[in-house]
Amino acid sequence: MKRPISVGTFGVVYLMLAAVILTALMAGFATHPGVVLSIMTLLTALVMVHRLRSSRGSSFHVHLALLVVTVLVGLLVVSFGNDRTELWFASCYGLFNVLYLLELMFLAKAYR
Repeated sequence: MKRPISVGTFGVVYLMLAAVILTALMAGFATHPGVVLSIMTLLTALVMVHRLRSSRGSSFHVHLALLVVTVLVGLLVVSFGNDRTELWFASCYGLFNVLYLLELMFLAKAYR
């Protein structure tokens, strides 16, 4: 039996379209280092919350502390840092997110 086409089938296309529209709406600000760092901080916080939900005991406290420190550092750098520092932290957070996704892809199979 053929599966029906649903919204989830083209979910990636819809997300890319939404990203293009939002970037067009933020025309002058989309490439500003502070905006890039803010978006990367939000994405990193979402990744850490995902990890926080699956942790227990002392691991929970370590992930919670890392979440708080990450958000506070992002806020301080956006408030007081220069463009170069903002881009450095955005790159650092982006690499963390990529490494976390790679961990999910490769190591999660080992634990199943």
